[in-house]
Amino acid sequence: MCREYGISKKTGYKFWNRYQQSGVKGFADRSRRQSRYANQLPVQVEHTILRLKQEKSYWGAPKIRELILRKYPDIKPPAKSTVHAVLDRHGLVARRGRRREKATGTPLSVSRQPNDLWSADFKGEFVLGDQRYCYPLTITDQLSLYILACAALGMKCPAEIYKPSARPYRGMIEPEYPFHDRTVLVTHCGRICVKKTKINLSQSLAGQPVGLKEVGDGILLVSFMDYDLGYFDLEGKRFEPIGNPFGLKVLPVYPV
Repeated sequence: MCREYGISKKTGYKFWNRYQQSGVKGFADRSRRQSRYANQLPVQVEHTILRLKQEKSYWGAPKIRELILRKYPDIKPPAKSTVHAVLDRHGLVARRGRRREKATGTPLSVSRQPNDLWSADFKGEFVLGDQRYCYPLTITDQLSLYILACAALGMKCPAEIYKPSARPYRGMIEPEYPFHDRTVLVTHCGRICVKKTKINLSQSLAGQPVGLKEVGDGILLVSFMDYDLGYFDLEGKRFEPIGNPFGLKVLPVYPV
């Protein structure tokens, strides 16, 4: 019969075995889909991913995968793309809208160990339980992102990287300006007075001494501690801030 119908003996015996097992129904077309996938995710792991997402709704695939690694070290961890696919299949992935332009902040120095650099930042506003608004200000270690932020860390928690500084904090050093012409005190409203002229500087420096040095005809350099803030024109009565006060220092020019 195989020769008569032009099929191989192997195909003929395959259909014969199907007939022996299922009768005429064995000749019906069967799905070509694989019955088992080598990389198919176990149901238990998929349920674990969904449960963790319910507990941490604001977490994405990388953090959920890392938590699975820590809680269940004996199982083969799924790839981040697999975790993301599970979340997406169940409608748990937020679609990103159009990317908005963001303002460029002041570049910071590179930190090589904890406590090299701390940064202060306002994190916006949110409503408390008593309907009052909270405007949090965070102080963050630039290397470990301790205490509130959690990113650039290799999936480690901030407390796993941060180490307290061995150097005790003794308060702010009183600024001195030996190479400036004079030292003036910033008023509580953020101004300095030069030759009966009021200059709006910054209210954040209220109560702090700043140094003034004449670097040109009627042009004063205004400095705070080791940083040059900008220039004041006595004739035009205008203060022009320096774009990045934490960049290169402005060196005074001395006559030869």
